[in-house]
Amino acid sequence: MRRGLWMIFRWPLLIGLLSAIGLVSALLDDGLYDALSWFCLGIPLALVARAVLFAPPAQAAPAAHRRRLPHS
Repeated sequence: MRRGLWMIFRWPLLIGLLSAIGLVSALLDDGLYDALSWFCLGIPLALVARAVLFAPPAQAAPAAHRRRLPHS
């Protein structure tokens, strides 16, 4: 069971850790810390953009499950 939980939560934990590192490093100092924060905060944005741009198209519901509207 433990391995299954790790398989489920490893990517959200990694994204959360990257976001936390990016936010904290942005508060610490300029220069290298700014570059680290841009890098760490850019990865989750890139993952979201990839998911949105390359998502498979939604399929229409079968005819039996469509809601019929009353005729007026």
